[in-house]
Amino acid sequence: MKTPILLALIGAISLAHAITPADELERRASVTLPFEEVKTLLNAAKPPLEPAPPLSAAVTRANISLSLANGKPTVIARMEVDVIAKGWTLVPLIGAPFALTSVAPAGVVVLPSNGMLCLLAKEPGHFAVELTFQIPPSVVEVGAPGITLRLPAVTSGRIEALDIPAHCLAALQVGDFQGTSGSLPLPAAGGQIAARLIENVPVTPTQWTSQVQTLIRVGEDRLQCESHLRLTSGAGSGLSAKLALPADATGLEIDGPDIHSSLPSSQVSGAKIIPLVWETAGLLDRDIIVRYELPLPSGGEAWTIQPPRILDAKPSIARTALIPPPGIALSGADGRLLDDPTTLPRWMAARIGADPVLQVDSAAPFTVEAHPLPRLAADTARIPEARFHTRVVSDGARLCEARIGLQHRGPLRWRFSLPKDSELLTCEVNGRASNPIVVANGQLELVVAPETSADSPARSEITFSFTARGPALAPVEGKLELTLPGTPLFIEDVVWTLDLPETYEATAFEGNAEPDGGGGGITFHKHLVRNEAASVEIYYRKRNSNL
Repeated sequence: MKTPILLALIGAISLAHAITPADELERRASVTLPFEEVKTLLNAAKPPLEPAPPLSAAVTRANISLSLANGKPTVIARMEVDVIAKGWTLVPLIGAPFALTSVAPAGVVVLPSNGMLCLLAKEPGHFAVELTFQIPPSVVEVGAPGITLRLPAVTSGRIEALDIPAHCLAALQVGDFQGTSGSLPLPAAGGQIAARLIENVPVTPTQWTSQVQTLIRVGEDRLQCESHLRLTSGAGSGLSAKLALPADATGLEIDGPDIHSSLPSSQVSGAKIIPLVWETAGLLDRDIIVRYELPLPSGGEAWTIQPPRILDAKPSIARTALIPPPGIALSGADGRLLDDPTTLPRWMAARIGADPVLQVDSAAPFTVEAHPLPRLAADTARIPEARFHTRVVSDGARLCEARIGLQHRGPLRWRFSLPKDSELLTCEVNGRASNPIVVANGQLELVVAPETSADSPARSEITFSFTARGPALAPVEGKLELTLPGTPLFIEDVVWTLDLPETYEATAFEGNAEPDGGGGGITFHKHLVRNEAASVEIYYRKRNSNL
């Protein structure tokens, strides 16, 4: 019996080793890695961080209510804020130089920072905050500076004036917008807002007397106009007027003290009518500056000028000064040219300087004539030096070689003429062979086109040679007549060298060139030449002649 039991135990042990689980083997296994690789694996296993929001918080809505009651004026600012970032966040709400009397709801923390009251928040969320300020009554009295507040950037909102005292209006200013309607939208960029009380005086008609001074300068394609108007009256509220400008006036700008607005214009009887409104009643001396532009007349020869005017006003006094563009003279309309612009109003004289001015005293439309002044064209090319070498042989044959230096701007068509009965042998422009064109009166024309722009100075060189035949030289003595080519271009210096046969010598000279010496080679000079060909008469004789 022992033998079977022993065999069973041995089989059981072998089977136990054969069925050891694979995970038990993996558990007993080990791997060794460098620390940097372990760190990389750990970092890769971490979840990615969320990106930070583009801003920590924003004021999404702001409603500012101004209670302007005489007894107890207040400002109530209702702000809605969205806090996005985690952690402590300080959100600017409003800047006000008044006492803060209440903050709602309870538990909201409001702190001052950099001149602004700010919401202090720790966690993201939506907050609705109401701030109440007590305003000193003297601040909102008629004629007082009024209420000034400062807002951060806000998505949307309005400012509204309530409880306005009788016979008053609330003048609101929000950025570039202003009005007395009692309500205005808030700009998204935030900034300063203001409110003040003004007296609501009924608008009564005012008959104005006006003085109009207009300066007109001619631009490239527009008439640039600036008018100074002085309005005076003896009665009425002085709160409104109607300005009439030419119907095609554009780029309108109106400036002046106390002016509230210029309302949308309308077209009436060929004129542009702009209603003007001032804020303060009872001021019967008004100054306004009007700037505008007019198109240049299509023909360019006659300009009809319509000075600004105030509708329903008494006959106006108007003075217009016109500055023409360079090269244009103006006349007509009983105007007078001013030699001394200082006789004009000071503001005009400061803008005119030494420009010519046509002054016209007329409140009614008038016409001036524009006359182009003659222009004197300057030379675009000249010849600093022209060199000629003429060789004469005994039988009267002649050979002349020329070297012409040109200074010019842009391409040039240079014309020249050869002496009578001459024949061209060679011709080059800047080292390249060229064939001149025969134009009127037998002149020759060469096209000189340097590789420069039309406004850039250039230098070119022209060389040519020609032959001619005259009478044979006399056996004993005689006279030789020679002429160089001519050109209409201005020449600073002409240098002309003449070679006679060795057996002859010159005895005297006549002509428009000055000789430098005698002998077999003679040099002549001519300076500052225009449209004139150098020519000489040479008296000669045979050398060693006893006659």
